[in-house]
Amino acid sequence: MDIWELFEADEHEREYLPNDNNSLQQGTAMSKPPDPRPENSLAGLTNLGTTCYLNTLIQTMYYTPGLRQRIYNLSQEDLGISSSQSAEHVRKIPVALRKIFARLQLKNQRAIQVGELTSAFGWEHAQEVQQHDVQELNRVLFDALEMSLVHSSDETIVTEMYSGKTASFVQCLECGYVSQRAETFLDLSVPVKGMSSLEESLADFVRVEHLRDENKFCCSACSKLVEAYKGTRIEILPPILSINLMRFSYDWNKGSRVKESNRFIFPDHLDMQPFCNTDGDQALADSFNLFFEKSIILAVEHEYVLYSIVNHRGAAHSGHYYVFIRDIYKEGIWQQSPQQPLKVDFLMYEDPYPTLHALLRSISPNKLPISLGVLSKELANRTGQTWKKRFGKRFGSLRKFLLGHDSTFIVINDTVTLTEAGFAQTPGDALSSTFSENNAAETKLLHWFEFNDESVSPITPAAINSVFEGSDSAYMLFYARKDVLRTASTPIVPEDLATMVASENSEVEQLRHTFELECHTITIHVCTISDFDYQAPLLFSLKGNQENLKHVSFDRRKGMVDFHATVMSAISSTDASYITTLIRLDNNLYYPDKDIIIDPEITSLVDFTFPTNIILVWSGYINSQRLDYGSNQVALLLKMTFRGSVSKTFTLGCLKSWPLKRLYDAVAEQLKICADQIVLVLLNTSTKESTKLRRLSSSSEMSKTLGQLSIHHNNEIVVELIDHQGTCTGSSTCLCKEPSITINIKASINAADQEVIDVMYSDTLAHIHQRMAELFQKPVFETRLRLLNNDNMLSQAPILVVDESISVKEANIQYLDVLYLEEGSLKCLDQNLILRLRLGPKALLTDIPAAQNNGDGCCGIFHIQCTFQLNSKKIYGDTLQDVLELCISTISLPGRNWYLCGSNWCGEIGDPFLRLEAIVGETLEQNSVIVIEQGALIDKNTINIDIWLNVASIPHDTTIMERLSLSQEETDENASDLNPSAFVWKEPDLKRIACVQCPSTCKLVDLKRKILNQTSLQLLTESENYLRLREKVGYRQGRILRSDCASLKKLKIRNNSA
Repeated sequence: MDIWELFEADEHEREYLPNDNNSLQQGTAMSKPPDPRPENSLAGLTNLGTTCYLNTLIQTMYYTPGLRQRIYNLSQEDLGISSSQSAEHVRKIPVALRKIFARLQLKNQRAIQVGELTSAFGWEHAQEVQQHDVQELNRVLFDALEMSLVHSSDETIVTEMYSGKTASFVQCLECGYVSQRAETFLDLSVPVKGMSSLEESLADFVRVEHLRDENKFCCSACSKLVEAYKGTRIEILPPILSINLMRFSYDWNKGSRVKESNRFIFPDHLDMQPFCNTDGDQALADSFNLFFEKSIILAVEHEYVLYSIVNHRGAAHSGHYYVFIRDIYKEGIWQQSPQQPLKVDFLMYEDPYPTLHALLRSISPNKLPISLGVLSKELANRTGQTWKKRFGKRFGSLRKFLLGHDSTFIVINDTVTLTEAGFAQTPGDALSSTFSENNAAETKLLHWFEFNDESVSPITPAAINSVFEGSDSAYMLFYARKDVLRTASTPIVPEDLATMVASENSEVEQLRHTFELECHTITIHVCTISDFDYQAPLLFSLKGNQENLKHVSFDRRKGMVDFHATVMSAISSTDASYITTLIRLDNNLYYPDKDIIIDPEITSLVDFTFPTNIILVWSGYINSQRLDYGSNQVALLLKMTFRGSVSKTFTLGCLKSWPLKRLYDAVAEQLKICADQIVLVLLNTSTKESTKLRRLSSSSEMSKTLGQLSIHHNNEIVVELIDHQGTCTGSSTCLCKEPSITINIKASINAADQEVIDVMYSDTLAHIHQRMAELFQKPVFETRLRLLNNDNMLSQAPILVVDESISVKEANIQYLDVLYLEEGSLKCLDQNLILRLRLGPKALLTDIPAAQNNGDGCCGIFHIQCTFQLNSKKIYGDTLQDVLELCISTISLPGRNWYLCGSNWCGEIGDPFLRLEAIVGETLEQNSVIVIEQGALIDKNTINIDIWLNVASIPHDTTIMERLSLSQEETDENASDLNPSAFVWKEPDLKRIACVQCPSTCKLVDLKRKILNQTSLQLLTESENYLRLREKVGYRQGRILRSDCASLKKLKIRNNSA
């Protein structure tokens, strides 16, 4: 078969790969060389995209007892690389495998490349390969390796180490005839589904089946159907036993591949004797004497030791492979890593012990112990239920339960933490069968490591418990026979491979040295005071460019004494008492930061930071005056604008430590005026708002520093003149004006023309009403305002302004909102409500000529968000029944089959008003939106649901679509009044097909059945299992409704939902 049939492009595995950015080191021009081996002294393998399946098998082969040495022992003639052989005779696969093994053993590199091996297999395409099945790849690799060693001195290496033999038989119980077939195997595949352990699966693998009744066997000797025994027997066990756990299967009901995640435990030491004979059933053994008298298990021992566990993390169609391996050669340095917070899925645990254990393991150890109150609160936050509600009845108080498990929990006063055993265990280990190491001499000093592509880390045997079940579970097990493990010794690398790896180590060490030198080398520009022009206070302006300065290169791994010698060698000045770092303000403007103390005890400058790459070597004096500088003396440049009789713009240098009074004095000195005659205004420009002004003039601010007043470099400050009364004078006063906003105004709601005016945020609506009345020449007391807000979801129904005493800002009036004048007075609102009425979904489907134009400029009723207004001049004492009758008469609705509903925040239809005798003033308020809907008023526990069909999800069939339209007409009470165009949603892929009425306690599956019964969807499917419902919210499709057993009330499906 073509090896590439196993692997297809798939990006899903990338989310499981370790994050190791190894391409370029920031700040350097060369590529980062490979990292050296970690502290555990074991090397990983580079992932070539998504080749984790290949890496796990190579690491397993590398640690297989005896295999590595046999690969090393292949001679140059066997490999086809001797001087007498041509290049076409080279056996590429074993040659590449030997090199990888030698590099894994000797090369000082964190991860070894496997590209040479993939090229040897013919995998030249740089495809993003998908792990298909690591068991199948295992067989392909062994076949390729075996074929490449044909006619070599060790061509049977794979067969001798991995190959076993089974025999399938059927024995007639009448004549004793045995039909048998022998098969060799490289691995045993055992079922996981329905099994709890490896021993149970192996017993099922060799279980003898009695064929009788309808399952009789046709015996060729008897020429008739007879009873018989059928089974499989393991005849020959290999030195290395590979067992494939059948985690993946095909679910015919779902029609897809699934992964079995049930708990399946396996032992550290496995005794295969019970699965290789039938001594346990003597009667059955006697009947098999004829067949099994020559069956001899060739293995001296039947006991095996686990040394490799290949794990799969993910789902059936994507995931990641990694491997746990026992260090049988003791090549690694095992050190238990410090305790880290454990990431826990609390949905895995249903019992209180593993839940509390997992909760405490998920908290950082340095935050333990915690109080019982905090533990109880965390339990509620993580699981959604308190201890008392979830476990209190069965297990008592939280404190009592923790004290009863003192082997894991330590309770002191009102705090709790974990014991050493609690930190070492995986949550849930103590309550279930766990993996534990046997204390036999062969394995008690052999530690486990996790190999995850490039990463290699030590693990405890307790970590193996985590791969017994779940999405992260064991997939292949590799056992070594005890006698093979006992005789295994550390492989010796051939001299040619050792020389090759030594040369590679020398090259990579040179690369690391060069890279480290480049990473730690910095270039520093050294300057003296003569290179600057000084500007008070503490500002140094560089003469010319940095390129003209002297520069030195320095290795930061060296000490402070070396740094001082390097800097002093670059200058000729003898007056160099201080070496000071500089901070840049603008292109050529700097201020001193801090002095570099020449401390001989500082042997490395790796952690030392230079604000810029310029340092100043000087005496610390300017014009014979010692400058005061340091971390508290931060220089600023402020942009000053003077708007007096003559405008003037200038920059002013200052310090953050200056009090505001000193800034006033510096500005006054610059302008040659008195400081009492000016006021400073700070401008903070924002992209979202107009310029904000902040006057810096209060007496409490004068003593504050510029830093405390949040004045920063390059801030803009306006200087204003004030008179003797303290008020602003001159053209600068325009800067203090309050920001304004532009709005539209109209004489009436139907007026075609509109005016544009600017108003202040502090203006009241009464003031704007007065301006509009004067502009449109209408009396103020006979008119009132309506506001059309562009952000309002009911923007086509302007709301009445009830309170005109509020400001523009309080009314939330935005840019280009519209204010209307209408006839009427606000005095009538003391005993009247102004309501807004809109048609419900069913009402929109009726033909109401009176509603085509409601007189308020609104759209036609067949618009999706059609709204129109009703001026209800009824007193508060009127009932909802009076409002309903007024609505019917005002819009000329046909018949009496109508009811009123409330609305939500965006004006969509809500729950119906059931108490029509309720007083309007107690139920509604000014500008409330009410919805009138067609149909009879239903009980509060009954809901109406509009059903829409996603036409894009079904095959296009004219007959089906016509039948669905008929179904709609049959289920709608007002079919004769319906407009066919109203059935179609604004988006062409949705079509309204029915209205279903059901109780709120109805389950989702019952709703699906009701939909099937009331519509013609039976043409598409006969089962509700193939029907998916999702909520329709406004213009869009909403959430998918899951949990068929959940009630509509629990799913928050309310009346008039769709």
